[in-house]
Amino acid sequence: MSVKPYPFVRTLRNLTYEFKSTGKNGTIKKMVEFKQQTGNEFQVYTLYFGDNSVEPERIDDSVATNNGDAKKVMATVVEIVKDFLNDSPDVIIYFEARDNVRARLYRMTIGARFESLIESFAILGSVGDDWEAVMPNKTYDSYLAAKMSN
Repeated sequence: MSVKPYPFVRTLRNLTYEFKSTGKNGTIKKMVEFKQQTGNEFQVYTLYFGDNSVEPERIDDSVATNNGDAKKVMATVVEIVKDFLNDSPDVIIYFEARDNVRARLYRMTIGARFESLIESFAILGSVGDDWEAVMPNKTYDSYLAAKMSN
């Protein structure tokens, strides 16, 4: 069964998205931000994701919200990546797990949506310095995702 994502908005900067997680710990403002890397041959944007820390407004990716809605939050992040790549189809998205909990969450999200993800994205995963096409239910240190050509 597909999990419906939260509604999200793109901010004026066009590189930041916001949405609200609603669960057992209340309503928590989440952010996804794309920052362009420099010094690359390709247009690579790093994806940052986490709670919105109000003072100053920034992403706090060190917090484990435990709001009981991880599947819905991750479905929203996937939809945000799709939206960003629809507007910028020639870029590559880079993201990594900052800890084992997030590595497991990314593995489970990709595994649960694997067939639909590989229809839309080319996804590579790295273990150490070795990159490969992502396999479902395998843990990776970091990922690269790009929109599939039509």
